[in-house]
Amino acid sequence: MSLRPLTLMPYLSALLLAFFWAAPAAAQNISAHPTRGHNQAQQTRDEYDCFNWVVRQAGFNPTNQPSLRRAPQGYATPPDHETQHVRAYQLATASLELNYRFDGAIAACLRDRSYTTF
Repeated sequence: MSLRPLTLMPYLSALLLAFFWAAPAAAQNISAHPTRGHNQAQQTRDEYDCFNWVVRQAGFNPTNQPSLRRAPQGYATPPDHETQHVRAYQLATASLELNYRFDGAIAACLRDRSYTTF
């Protein structure tokens, strides 16, 4: 009986997939505190406006990310598991980068409206 050598790629891919699927929540993980006495209603409105402004500017909405569970229509399923893991890694990495930039843009918008962001 021959055993295939164990690789870390399936485990790494699974970990990155977990981050990818959790990414929409992470993209809204900004803590904003008013510096000029904004009330809660104004802060909620500002956060909403900044989120929508960034979505329009970036053409990307972290709450509408594509699923990795199936290939997009018109794309063939990769021929082997190794290729699937590489593609999953690439998608997860790209998603995390987009979310990081998305967060930065929202934080900049909120700072422009007199909030301190973390």
